[in-house]
Amino acid sequence: MRGCRTGADCRTGLCLPSHDCVTCQGDTECESTRVCGSGICSAPCATAATCTVGYQCCGTRCVDTTRDPAHCGACTQPCVGETFCGASSCRPTLLSNVCNISQATALLDGLREDDDAGITMAQGLASLCVPSIVTASAVRQLDSGVLDAITGEPLLFGPMLCVGGGSFFQRSIGWLESVNLAPVTDTSTSTQYRLSLRDGGVVATGLVSSLGPTRDLFVVQLVRTPTGAVVLNTGGFYGEGTTAGAWYFRNVLLPMRASLTSGWYVIDWTDVNANGPDMMDTFVQLAP
Repeated sequence: MRGCRTGADCRTGLCLPSHDCVTCQGDTECESTRVCGSGICSAPCATAATCTVGYQCCGTRCVDTTRDPAHCGACTQPCVGETFCGASSCRPTLLSNVCNISQATALLDGLREDDDAGITMAQGLASLCVPSIVTASAVRQLDSGVLDAITGEPLLFGPMLCVGGGSFFQRSIGWLESVNLAPVTDTSTSTQYRLSLRDGGVVATGLVSSLGPTRDLFVVQLVRTPTGAVVLNTGGFYGEGTTAGAWYFRNVLLPMRASLTSGWYVIDWTDVNANGPDMMDTFVQLAP
């Protein structure tokens, strides 16, 4: 049986009265007369004229070629490997390409420092990227249509999800770490902090007691998921570190983005004046 009857039939947890799932993941999540294209269920198309304005007819599906990783820029152009669909073409998942997307939105988990960090990154993209990135209204991680209702996998593609914080509160980061997609993962113990790479290497380690509100480590990383969602994340061990990570992305990394050759960075931050992140603080790049 095609389509949904309840939210439990949809990965995003929301079934529309039309029996289509919000942010569909395939034809089986659409009512039997409809097909899934760019996360939206619609009638099969014959030409672009039968699609919503801005969508193209690829095969029988109406898709948005400006953001669809299966049809990026053209019906026959999928984004493979670690590339994302940005500005109508496939781009490597490097921070130098962070402006090559048309929209950004903060993904909120309810923790103040995390939410502020996500908003800071999204607003930074909107103010510094050329052409300008549109900042959509922030979304909550429990909103239907954003994450897989069970696993936390990001399913909303198109806008870049700006995520502040780590796996403890952010379900999307927890999922990225659990399936080994995050370039940098928190593998700390109760006494030893440790940031590990996806290939098993260790970026930084030391005593948990050496970190705190005025000295922390944070990661800034860009990730593309198998469904095509793009996640920009910063997170520290402390809320102050997450705040510093968002500040550093907005004020240091984003203005120098053209020279960034990696999709992730780990920074050791010391708050010299104990007044929050600013240009007087010490930021030491630990990796790559």
